[in-house]
Amino acid sequence: MPENREPGLVWSLHSRDAIVQKSIWLINEAKHSVFAGVWDGKMDDLGPLLDKAAVLNLDVRVAIYSTSTLTHPHTYDMNECGASARLRLSGRRVAVVVADDDHTLVASFGDRTPDEAVLTTNPVTSLPDVKYIKADISGRLMINAITPQAHQDLLKTQNMQDMLVHVE
Repeated sequence: MPENREPGLVWSLHSRDAIVQKSIWLINEAKHSVFAGVWDGKMDDLGPLLDKAAVLNLDVRVAIYSTSTLTHPHTYDMNECGASARLRLSGRRVAVVVADDDHTLVASFGDRTPDEAVLTTNPVTSLPDVKYIKADISGRLMINAITPQAHQDLLKTQNMQDMLVHVE
């Protein structure tokens, strides 16, 4: 049996400002790694901190769902995926910041829905959230590797249609 320990705390955040401030806190407190999926409007606040973390030799991986860029090498242009996700999700955008595989913030920003987030120090949530970012990045890399026609053909398959309908 593992030793008894605090399983972590969970907070609900209900404002854009609180979400950005806690994202900043996570990045600043990271000691080893930061995985993030960042949308337009947040890059001005978070981008310099993510670059600083990379300069401090943290493992920083960022999926960027906007036209913004960072200077460190592990960033991924997700602007096209972000545009299609926004259409499928009625303007909602999911943002993620995972620090040191044990502190996680998952936020939903909406054009017509309230901005909300969950912040937790429970490491159980970090694995699926890092996998979410990696899956998005992997999907974009695969789309980039195939022809536009092959991508359109894939989108028309029954498996893809079933999955896209389920996501909405």
